[in-house]
Amino acid sequence: NLDAGTITLRIRRVRIDGARDANKMQQLPEPCGLQSDMTTDRISYGEERRTYEQYPQTWQVKPYDESGKRAYVTFVFRYRSRGMSGTIWWLKSPD
Repeated sequence: NLDAGTITLRIRRVRIDGARDANKMQQLPEPCGLQSDMTTDRISYGEERRTYEQYPQTWQVKPYDESGKRAYVTFVFRYRSRGMSGTIWWLKSPD
């Protein structure tokens, strides 16, 4: 399957049409097998300070293109194994 290992990111243009309340906050389950001492290791950048977990409001948007089917820009990322990459001429290292 040629689509295996493919991530497609489609960005669509929108028009801002006011503000609305944010989506309800989701409670995610804890990862399986999490040990309490593992959660204390971390890296920090500066002093901690409180902030919103989620902003109380977000933008209300509508499609820029009324048909809503076209992407403004599309990025396609394909993972290829080292073995497969070696068969492509422009990825071969000069020997």
